[in-house]
Amino acid sequence: MKKWVWAIVTAIVVLLIGGYAIAVHHVTEQDYAAAMSRGRTAVSDKKYTQAETDFENALRRKPNDQTANTYLKQTQHFVGGQSAMTNQKFESASDNFKAVKDAKHGSKTLVNRANAELKKLKTIELNERQYQKLYDKAKAENEAQEYAQSSNTVAELLDSSSIKQPYYQTIYDKATALRKANDQALANEQTTPTAPKTPVYLDPNAQSASSNQEPTQGGLSQSDLNTAKSALQSSQSIPKGEIDEVRKMIDSAGGNANSMSDQDIKNAITQATQKQESIQEYASKYLK
Repeated sequence: MKKWVWAIVTAIVVLLIGGYAIAVHHVTEQDYAAAMSRGRTAVSDKKYTQAETDFENALRRKPNDQTANTYLKQTQHFVGGQSAMTNQKFESASDNFKAVKDAKHGSKTLVNRANAELKKLKTIELNERQYQKLYDKAKAENEAQEYAQSSNTVAELLDSSSIKQPYYQTIYDKATALRKANDQALANEQTTPTAPKTPVYLDPNAQSASSNQEPTQGGLSQSDLNTAKSALQSSQSIPKGEIDEVRKMIDSAGGNANSMSDQDIKNAITQATQKQESIQEYASKYLK
């Protein structure tokens, strides 16, 4: 075959291959541009999972493309920041949003949103410190048995406008539990009778403070006896010092307190109260 024929054939092959390469490159550029456009639209619509997929597709068309890679990393960091905030991992959230903000030649939309989230984080951290301070104060008041004051402090905390936001869920849960504990303690205080500071069974000569109450045997008024009976029936413990004082009173009335256990002394107090008698009267009748 003549040389000119080979030259023509060669030229045709080169043109075909070149044309194919150009066509493929053109299609690749079109696919890349379309994927990037879809990704930007998804970011604008806050459809971040879709945006990640689109930017990954763009990178398949043009591997190592700086723009597509930057957009993809920005999107991933932004999603990571949002997730960390929901889980109250504020330091991690801050790191992710800063990575979005500091990216070069990336999405301005994501940069603006990251700056807004960083500003929100500062507010969250300030609120968290304030809420924790109030909770610690309420907890200390509860431990000091200042239940009413603790309840007021908890109310101040729970009345805060943002306390129910998910960022403060841990503090909110602890505060509601503390409020419940305070309410129970206050209810117990209201239903538990208070024993007299000086038990009537230690003072057989006590007189009623009310002129309308007539004293019973041994100088005890009905009101005093009822109060003592109520205190005993509520299972309030009798201090060791009072038990020792009752022993002396039993001995002075002719009883033998040394042979009696502490429980025997308590039983004697109960019986004397039920009979509306002083310990000395009871001892002179039943413990000789």
